[in-house]
Amino acid sequence: WKGAPSDGPARLLAPHCRGALRDGGVVMLGCSATQALSLDHDNSVHGAGGRGPMAQFRVWRPTGEDDPDDTAGDEDDDGSGGGGGSVRLFESVVFPDQFLRLKDGVIDCRGTGDVACYFRVARQKAEGTATLESVRQPGSFVGLTPDGRAAVADNEDSGTATPARFFVEVVT
Repeated sequence: WKGAPSDGPARLLAPHCRGALRDGGVVMLGCSATQALSLDHDNSVHGAGGRGPMAQFRVWRPTGEDDPDDTAGDEDDDGSGGGGGSVRLFESVVFPDQFLRLKDGVIDCRGTGDVACYFRVARQKAEGTATLESVRQPGSFVGLTPDGRAAVADNEDSGTATPARFFVEVVT
């Protein structure tokens, strides 16, 4: 009967959109319904920011001989093959030519687009989330501390930060 309540467990609808991380697209990496990974004016990164322009990143696909993902096409955008995810760079919309990077144990937005700025995006389709793993330092993820600061995290419970699962929201 149409409209009858389900007997199964409640589950939120988490749509998977192919091309959400397309080359040149603008996204926000949401941490919750009201917060997103965002920048301060000194290009430091935190996860307790608002959802304005400081939280918007232009997505780029590495090109040329540096590209660690040059054998996989855009069809790997969903992270279902090709080594566990596609490689992308995240450029600040507010600060052009400044890229999200993980270098010397610090996550900031002072990158120049070199390999320290390459992140492997692994999408968890069932949850509608994605994690960002450093290509330069495999096993190191963009993580968040309990107070909202961005910090390097690994799969172990050895640090204070845990790997963050971001909700990728397309802006344009």
